[in-house]
Amino acid sequence: MAKLLEAKRALEKGQATVAKNTLNAFLNEVKAVSCQEFNCPGNKPLTSEAYALLYFNGQFLLERLP
Repeated sequence: MAKLLEAKRALEKGQATVAKNTLNAFLNEVKAVSCQEFNCPGNKPLTSEAYALLYFNGQFLLERLP
């Protein structure tokens, strides 16, 4: 959540590059803590459904930044 708020604040200040970098960091963190397979071992806190929701929506936003 902190990275998303940081990206939002950067956009409000007109700092698109900072926002992009922050969103990329968010996407990397989502990948690191997610299980991208259907069956998840117990060591990943995000399910494949949570991964898809967070990652693909974050990627969609990133692609639309100037």
